[in-house]
Amino acid sequence: MENHLSRVKDKSTRTHYLGQQIQNELIQLISDKILKTIVSNIHQAKYYSIILDCTPDTSHKEQMSVILRTVALEPKPEVKEYFLGYVEVFETTGLNLSNVILDKLKELQIPFENCRGQAYDNGANMKGKSQGVQARLLTQNPRALFVPCGAHSMNLVIADAAKASKDAVGYFGYVQKLFTFFSGATQRWNIC
Repeated sequence: MENHLSRVKDKSTRTHYLGQQIQNELIQLISDKILKTIVSNIHQAKYYSIILDCTPDTSHKEQMSVILRTVALEPKPEVKEYFLGYVEVFETTGLNLSNVILDKLKELQIPFENCRGQAYDNGANMKGKSQGVQARLLTQNPRALFVPCGAHSMNLVIADAAKASKDAVGYFGYVQKLFTFFSGATQRWNIC
């Protein structure tokens, strides 16, 4: 690599593959191959569970992470989780999110009828009994059972417990103010 870079610097070669376009193209080709391999592994396992979570990114666009969990049977049973990527969502309603995930599975040619589980946070749009994602997907595949995420459940319990204590509310209020103060300027942030 050092030899290649030195030839690029002294202009003894014009073919260097270091331009932004070619780098992005190489990254996309590698990404496509990895995704194809993941989808192949999911097809081999046949049955899977789906894990979804939505969060805004740094540009304040809502995105949904898509993870499928399978059990690989060879050489011995082993649970595998595959991150399929982020999907930008424009509405976080149960209807829209369920349509987005079904479209993503269809695009990847992963049959939803092989889904055997759903795991989401405890938001009404996800776990709602009639309008939530889990309910909508359950009507299309009654074998895709919903299990609420344990980590999100614990987070809700801790948040509610903290709100019940005036000392905890005051403490976290001060921590938030300190964070806001230090994140307001890069010079202050460097002190941390």
